[in-house]
Amino acid sequence: MMHLGERWSTWNRLMGGAGRTLGCCAGLGALALAGAGCRGVRHVASIPTLPAYQCRDCNVLLISIDTLRADHLHAYGYGRDTSPNIDRLAREAVLFEQNINTGGGTLPVHASMFTSLPPTVHGIWAENHRALATERITLAEQLRAGGYHTRGYTGGGFVRAVFGLGQGFDSFYDEGGDFKVELPMLFSWLDSYRGGKFFLFLHTYDVHSGFDKLPYDHGDAWNRRFSSAFNGHFDGCKQGRCASELLAAVNHDVLEGKRRSAADAFTPAEVEYMKGLYDGGIAYADHELGQLFDRLKARGLWDKTLIVLTADHGEEFAEHGLLLHDQNHEEVARVPLLIRFPHGVFGDRRIAELVSTLEIMPTILDVLGIPANPEVEGQSVMPLIAGGREGRGWVYMAGALEKLRTPSWALFADDTGPAQLFDLRHDPGETMNVLAANPQTAASLFARYRQSRRHDVRVWRDLLLAHPAATANLSSDDRARLRSLGYMH
Repeated sequence: MMHLGERWSTWNRLMGGAGRTLGCCAGLGALALAGAGCRGVRHVASIPTLPAYQCRDCNVLLISIDTLRADHLHAYGYGRDTSPNIDRLAREAVLFEQNINTGGGTLPVHASMFTSLPPTVHGIWAENHRALATERITLAEQLRAGGYHTRGYTGGGFVRAVFGLGQGFDSFYDEGGDFKVELPMLFSWLDSYRGGKFFLFLHTYDVHSGFDKLPYDHGDAWNRRFSSAFNGHFDGCKQGRCASELLAAVNHDVLEGKRRSAADAFTPAEVEYMKGLYDGGIAYADHELGQLFDRLKARGLWDKTLIVLTADHGEEFAEHGLLLHDQNHEEVARVPLLIRFPHGVFGDRRIAELVSTLEIMPTILDVLGIPANPEVEGQSVMPLIAGGREGRGWVYMAGALEKLRTPSWALFADDTGPAQLFDLRHDPGETMNVLAANPQTAASLFARYRQSRRHDVRVWRDLLLAHPAATANLSSDDRARLRSLGYMH
């Protein structure tokens, strides 16, 4: 087995030592051209010179707020003021309006975030209890090889080292507790920080449904922030089940044909109450992030740090019959992506082009002038920010019913053929299946879907048959934590 140092050296020699000699701006165009064959990404004839910008010594902070749907952030047009600190970040950042996750849920999406490989390639799924193969090169590994101190703080669950997500981290906390535990630990480390480049990964389940009576519970003040008008008696429990367990059981009834929709299990007021609780969780997480941002500013690190904020998936409230996040409809598929460059360079810019979770790793490496390893499937968005490349032609999402998402269409399909088609230009909420009325469009998109599937199978065979994923050995505590989040029934 070739270890990271050997793999990195080989790749660096192939790139002519580019990782040691290229500054940010010098490397961006070359790297974009080198990856021009990335599936689903369209290019224009030439890439203009990027604005003068170098960040080869930047720190990196990657924030993943689990279960955060983009359309519940004020910066993405939501009517409620759920996210004042994230909104302020957005005004200094590049905001991507159509960032689509890779599908499959928390574990596969985070593995894709760290490797820039689709779930159907890296093979890490919640159901198969597999861990990322050590032969895969992660973002943390590349940054550590580039001289970065790497630290991760996660809410545990499916974002744990047992699944291989700790690869490349010098320190990786994954014992749960979310922001109330993670941020004091992170603040303590920042207080002892004495220089040197760092990469921080911060993940929380604070917006995710929980295990207490209420499905989204953050204490009375946050719970009432957007739900004070509710005067019903719903305490989060029905028929002996509460919180995530209740929501998952209702979904099960729908999938078994015992209910038409998850909404049938609740009154409309109760569904709106749960939305308010969810929004209160966003406000809580936003408040905690505000403290982190203030700490970075006080330490003089705010304008020395590249900040990327995103999510693995969103959450549904019976818009398409289910709760939680078991489907690939827009409320789950479309997640925020904000990139804040030091000193607000490129700030307050909105990108309407289609992008994917796969772009996060190569973009961070691109900004730092570090060549991405040859396995990556995503592409840096820096040429897109500069106006020198179009976005993706499509994003392929894995899942029970897979999705091919283009800027204008959403096709749901499986091996047997197209199942649903939505015209996002006129129906962004995916409420009207227009499959029968658009047979040619459906056929064209299904051909792209099959092309993506064939591509992934080829790459999976090349990468994983020689070095298969390892077994993730879960303890009883691991399983209890996953059950509390609504998994592993």
